[in-house]
Amino acid sequence: MAIYRKGEGGLVRGVAVALLFAVALFGAKRLAEWLPRFVWAQQSLVVTQLGTLTWARVCAGVLLAFCVAGLWVLMNHAKSVDFLIDTESELRKVSWPVDTAQPRFADRYRELWQSSMVVIASVLIMGGTLYVYNKVLSLGFAQLVLGG
Repeated sequence: MAIYRKGEGGLVRGVAVALLFAVALFGAKRLAEWLPRFVWAQQSLVVTQLGTLTWARVCAGVLLAFCVAGLWVLMNHAKSVDFLIDTESELRKVSWPVDTAQPRFADRYRELWQSSMVVIASVLIMGGTLYVYNKVLSLGFAQLVLGG
C-alpha cells in the first residue's frame, strides 16, 4: 500500500502516530498485566534469558501488532490524512503571540498573558455553568423517576 499524499503533513502525522502508539503500548502493557488472572494466560510457552513468554504476553503482542497495522491504515486513509494536513496548514497561519526574535517582546508577552486569562476564565465559567446544569437536571430526573 502506498503512502497517501507522501511528503505532506509530516509533523502532524508523526505526532499523531506517536500519541496513538503510546496509547496502544499502554493498552498492551495493561493487558499483559491483567490477563495473568486467568490460568490459561499464565502458561509458559518459551523460557529464555530475557524472560518467560506466556500467553498473556502473546495476546498483548498481537494487540500491539493490530494497533500498529491500524495506525498504518489510519495514517493512509484519505479523510484522516486530509484532516491532519489541513490542521497543520491552519496552525502555520496562526499568529503566535510570543516570539523573542521580534521587537516589542514585552507587548507580545502581555498579549499572551491577557489571552490566556480570557481562555482560563471562559473555561471556568463554562465548567461552572455545566456543573449547575448537571446538578439541576440530575435532581429533576431523580424527582421524576423516584417520585420523591
